Amino acid sequence: MRITKNNLKRVIRRIIIESNTDNFYGEIQNEILALGQDQGGELVVQDVVDYFSGYADPIDDNPKAAYVGSMSYEEARTIMGDMVASGILIDDHEDFFSVHPDYM
Repeated sequence: MRITKNNLKRVIRRIIIESNTDNFYGEIQNEILALGQDQGGELVVQDVVDYFSGYADPIDDNPKAAYVGSMSYEEARTIMGDMVASGILIDDHEDFFSVHPDYM
């Protein structure tokens, strides 16, 4: 099978975009973990939403900061649910979480 130069460029571009997105998602999770650690291992979804609100600097015009600055309750809940699935957080109740002891 032959691949054209344009197809190769498109594949490389897609890989770069996806890896940047994965890195960004990990950065958000790291911030949530640090927030939980700072709060003695306990946090609620609203803590995360409040922490990230105003994160965006309108002067900077950074799309990543704009995203986290306007993160909804459901988006934060989804990210925290992923952190439960990976063993970083423990889901105690619907919106109440604890940092797993291994991460304290």
